[in-house]
Amino acid sequence: MIACRTVADYRVDSCVLLDEYPEGAQIGRAWLAAAWQFRVRPPRLRGQYQVGEWVRIRIDYGLDSVRAE
Repeated sequence: MIACRTVADYRVDSCVLLDEYPEGAQIGRAWLAAAWQFRVRPPRLRGQYQVGEWVRIRIDYGLDSVRAE
């Protein structure tokens, strides 16, 4: 999981690593390096986007099992 500050044009900035699994796998570094490409909508308050607020981004990854028959 990473946390990023929202900026204009649905982009993020100033991202920090909050958690990764397995611990110490360094996959978090890759997500931080790729975060400049992420596009997110900032939170809204009374219908207005709150650009500059922080958001948490959870990234799930995995492989499906392949069965040989």
